[in-house]
Amino acid sequence: MAANDRLERRAGHLFILIFLVLSVGIVLGGFFYYRSYERTYRDQMEHKLSAIADLKVEELARWRNERLGDGSLFYDNPNFTDRVRQYLYSSEDAQAREKLLTWMSKVQTAYAYNQVFLVDMQGTVRLATPNLPESVCNYLMEQIPTVLESGKVTFLDFHRDGPGAPIHLSVLVPIREPLPSGKPLGVLVLRIDPTIYLYPFINRWPAPSDTAETLIVSKEGNDALFLNELRFNKNAALTLRIPLSQTNTPAVAAVLGYEGLMEGTDYRGVQVVAMTRSIPDSPWFMVARMDRAEIYAPIRQRL
Repeated sequence: MAANDRLERRAGHLFILIFLVLSVGIVLGGFFYYRSYERTYRDQMEHKLSAIADLKVEELARWRNERLGDGSLFYDNPNFTDRVRQYLYSSEDAQAREKLLTWMSKVQTAYAYNQVFLVDMQGTVRLATPNLPESVCNYLMEQIPTVLESGKVTFLDFHRDGPGAPIHLSVLVPIREPLPSGKPLGVLVLRIDPTIYLYPFINRWPAPSDTAETLIVSKEGNDALFLNELRFNKNAALTLRIPLSQTNTPAVAAVLGYEGLMEGTDYRGVQVVAMTRSIPDSPWFMVARMDRAEIYAPIRQRL
């Protein structure tokens, strides 16, 4: 009888040991499977954010270069310069005026410029297509001497023509008489409305998401300045600023030179995962971001 009791106890102990071994094995197997899934998922999300940011950066750099290319059509162009000189010196020359308008209208319509206009050395708009009722803003006028002195096609960054006015960008083309004179005649302005193409392109996300967005920022003084309208802040462009001391914010990290994946707090104070990039040959920086809660929701479900 005692022998049977000992056998039963040993069998019970064996079953308990087997149960514990199997339980530990299942727990460890689940743990390693979860960690493997977590690493794979994080790598996939990093690759996704990186691919989106790189695509946007490449397109924005190409877009800027194309706009400068549009300006180069008029730069040191003898035919166009002759028409400008004829018209500025004799505004009654209807033939010169019509030929100028033909050049300007074709570029304005073909490349979706908001406005194309010619400014003389006194800052007066002499010709525009479509018609330009308002005067040239002070910010643009301040750039004209610099553009004429540099003798280069210049990209004028985001600006407003006045308080509360719409945001524009501009390509400034110096028009000068041929050498040896090189006398400046004025500046041709190709004005861009960013709401037509640029802002929709920046805001577009290639997959359904409740929180994802891309944005561009630049450094202005001691702040990171937001340049486009945001998904959760429709009045952010040229208005929203974040001090450079808030280095945990992806927008700030971007303008301070960090490029890569990071977790931090966005302009809403929400935890996000972001990919930051600089945009070549520009003062702009790109941030592609999603809320951390949305990104890690599948991992929590799997756990």
